[in-house]
Amino acid sequence: MQNAAGKITVGGTTLRTGKDSYLLSVNTQASLDTPVHSCQIVVSMGSRLSVRPGTTVQVELGYGNESSRVFTGRVQSVDAGLSQIHIEALSDFSALIKARVNLVYEKQTAGAIVENLLGRFNIEKSKVEPGINFPSYTLSAGRTAWANLRQLAEQCGFDFYADVQDQAVFAAYRPAKTHEFQYGSHILDYTWASLADAFVGVEVCGESPSGQGQGNDASVWLTKKEVKGTAGRTSGKVLRLVDPTARTPSMAREIAGNQWQRYKAQAKGQLSLLGTPEVGLGDAIQLSKMPPAHRGQLRVTGVRHRLNSASGFLTDVSWEKR
Repeated sequence: MQNAAGKITVGGTTLRTGKDSYLLSVNTQASLDTPVHSCQIVVSMGSRLSVRPGTTVQVELGYGNESSRVFTGRVQSVDAGLSQIHIEALSDFSALIKARVNLVYEKQTAGAIVENLLGRFNIEKSKVEPGINFPSYTLSAGRTAWANLRQLAEQCGFDFYADVQDQAVFAAYRPAKTHEFQYGSHILDYTWASLADAFVGVEVCGESPSGQGQGNDASVWLTKKEVKGTAGRTSGKVLRLVDPTARTPSMAREIAGNQWQRYKAQAKGQLSLLGTPEVGLGDAIQLSKMPPAHRGQLRVTGVRHRLNSASGFLTDVSWEKR
């Protein structure tokens, strides 16, 4: 096997692994459950690296002359000691967790709302699907911009995250890549946890009963009839939600169905591998030479890459099975 290779570009300076390299270690983390991707870089003082908060950072990892991008972001902090410089970088979604906005959208798709807000914070988009068409939708300053958009994604049954190019993805999960790993060849460690059902169904109640013959544009006082949609079972441990954006029974049913998918995971766990830079959020993994219960397609929910002189190049993948 070829030696692990790393290429880290900080502003106008590029650091590479090698015998006389100033690069000591790099660690990147990305997760569907964490708003901001992060990267920690350690270099020796001899590098004379000039870096300050806001400087762009790109990390590529691989083997020999072949590498893949695993992180794009900006320097958040720099801690310089006598012998080492520690750099913390974050993805541009950090702007969304700091921002709070009060905005009302009329007759817009979820995708159009996302594109508008991303544009306000200069965040590039990779893939934004339309999703639900809302008669009216409010983003409240009572929560962060990211939390608002995460809720919007859940209503549509979408994922919302930044890819390795630091560009936003707001779309349904359809893995473009499926990576196969074999026990005894690629897998260093493996954990599996079966999940009990958190809920047996979801019920969504809308606050505006316009769907009873009045249409999406009707005012809330035109009728007192109930707007409700369900998914899964309707008795037992049912998650009941009030969603004022559900203006019709059909929209309430759609949102309930999308929310219900979030609670259908059968198992989750983690996979430790020899460095595999091509695995990313939005991908799937397939395990072979494993017991039958542990085969099948698994959804990637988190990725961590580690490269240093002590342990070499390793990748940890968090996954779930639905």
